[in-house]
Order: sequence, then C-alpha cells, then structure tokens
Amino acid sequence: MGVDYTAVLMVGQEFDSYSEAEEFLREHGIDLPPEDSEEMAEGLGEYLYSFDVFGLKCERLDYYSSWDGCVLGWKPNVHDPANFCAQVVEMQTKWAQLFDEMPDIVHTVQVH
Repeated sequence: MGVDYTAVLMVGQEFDSYSEAEEFLREHGIDLPPEDSEEMAEGLGEYLYSFDVFGLKCERLDYYSSWDGCVLGWKPNVHDPANFCAQVVEMQTKWAQLFDEMPDIVHTVQVH
C-alpha cells in the first residue's frame, strides 16, 4: 500500500481547514446553511459539489491523514492551452468581484 499524489491547480485560496474556508465565505456574505444543518453534514467540499455557489469548488488536499486543508476556488482547464490564460484572468476577475481581493494561483499536491 502506498501514497498517491495528484497535482492540483486552482485559482482561489488555500486554507488549513474546511472550517476556515467556510468562515471565509460567510465573512464575505456568501449565504451557506448553518454548520450543523443536514446540507453541511459532510462538510464544505461536499456541499459545494452538490449545490452551485458561483461554481466554486473546495478540494481537500489530504485524504491520507486527518488534516483537512483545502483549496477553495476554480480549476482552469489545463487541456485547453489556447484559452488557459483567458480562463485564469476570468477566474481572477470573478474572485476579485466576489471577495474584493485578488486570488492566489495555487499549485500544490493532493495526497490520497
């Protein structure tokens, strides 16, 4: 049994936990159900997978340990190099409009 790694490239922000990402969204006026609700029972990542909130995704970075660090944002399509830069600029603009700050371009690994 080994550990697998997958590259993650997203336009957004990295957080040390789902709780921090959820708090960030709430602080910026994004309407989410209460933390103890049925919809949030599986965590922010599953909620955003099931319910569209501006197309945001929350990717957990470590499925191997109990650390629940994550990246909140959008994934540019790396298989479309002709439009890659335009996608990134569009995502940066959208993030700045939603959160009144510029996003990071997060390039890291996901452990599973």
